[in-house]
Amino acid sequence: MEEVDGEVAKELYQTVDGMGHSFHAKVPHLHSWVADGSRLMSGRGYIDAVQVRCNTLYTEGRASRGRAGRATSCEVCGAYESLGHILQTCARTWAPRSKRHDCIVAKVAKQLSEIGYEVLKEARVPTRAGIRIPDVVAMLSNQAWAIDVNSNF
Repeated sequence: MEEVDGEVAKELYQTVDGMGHSFHAKVPHLHSWVADGSRLMSGRGYIDAVQVRCNTLYTEGRASRGRAGRATSCEVCGAYESLGHILQTCARTWAPRSKRHDCIVAKVAKQLSEIGYEVLKEARVPTRAGIRIPDVVAMLSNQAWAIDVNSNF
């Protein structure tokens, strides 16, 4: 049975819709939410989350299925419209991405302050390579940590 599953997985990884799944087996704990039976999500929310996870949400690029003459460009910026483009680079999602990033930075800074760290947000730090501006600098005693928040998850 495992041999059949392996062959099915190999075939899936070679398709457009399955290409992104090739790394899932390497981090199984990351995907446990799919089958854990949690009631924290509504049915619609669960379906939406699975579609994002599987990269099956509607995009112009995905809908074209490689057919000539089909539109594949983002209507906002003209780039190839993929889920990655929409979630990470498109101008239409810049404001929500920025807002989410700023919210995470504020929460991290608040929690670090509450446990005794001196916190600076977006401090200008001179380095040999030039000025760096980490999202948070947390200091305690004679140690400091520079934290850059990645809110793309």
